[in-house]
Amino acid sequence: MVLPGSTRAEPPEEFDISDFLRIVPTQARAPAGTVYILPGSSGFEIFGDTGHYRRAAGDWGRRCYDVVMVDYRAAYIAAGRPRVGETGHRIAWAAEQARTYVDGLGLLAGHTNLLAAWSLGGEGVWALSEQGEGVNDWDAAILFYPSNQDDLNIAPAFPSLAMVGMLDDVTPPREVSTAAASNSFLDVVVFEDARHGFDIASLEESRTVRLFPFIGPSATFQYDARAALSAGQEIDHFLERQSLPSCTAAP
Repeated sequence: MVLPGSTRAEPPEEFDISDFLRIVPTQARAPAGTVYILPGSSGFEIFGDTGHYRRAAGDWGRRCYDVVMVDYRAAYIAAGRPRVGETGHRIAWAAEQARTYVDGLGLLAGHTNLLAAWSLGGEGVWALSEQGEGVNDWDAAILFYPSNQDDLNIAPAFPSLAMVGMLDDVTPPREVSTAAASNSFLDVVVFEDARHGFDIASLEESRTVRLFPFIGPSATFQYDARAALSAGQEIDHFLERQSLPSCTAAP
């Protein structure tokens, strides 16, 4: 019996996690490690843009990392919706399944393993740390404007960098910034003029959405070139501070 909240639930025999992964190898002769990408709630397409996460994969490839793009929502549904808990735990479950599969290929033993999560995907990072299971599987996490719909305890158990926008009205920065004050593993960078989606180049023109047309709270998504550039630099500095390998880390 597997209790809710555990990422160790076994999927049915006919389930194949590889159907929900896209592996993008780096062109480097000696890969520094592997980064597992967990997208936001809209998956790998954002307002019709299917290129954002491919571009992110390319950035990690230039850091000499292989990339595993995890379609956690489709994987969870295809596996029969195992009883592992709420949203964050489901994302964590898929990440663990992906990691087990890639490890089983026997190609990357001993390499660095990172998580890169956007918005809703970040809840998988909180869940992995909350449960304690699989914590040692991961060397670090990089999060863009992470959410916390399930009110999980934001207390990562491995080095984590969260980058947020001061003007974000989707996932306001206060909660994660407050959590960082009492967690030595969590670094938070707040970009003063940035909104949700500040690194998504296709959102050069702001997009405002509402839960209900014309009424209710609004949420604004917008690219910010300066914040996007700074975010890449912050990642490189973070890898260097954590003594994690990268062929483009700041000297």
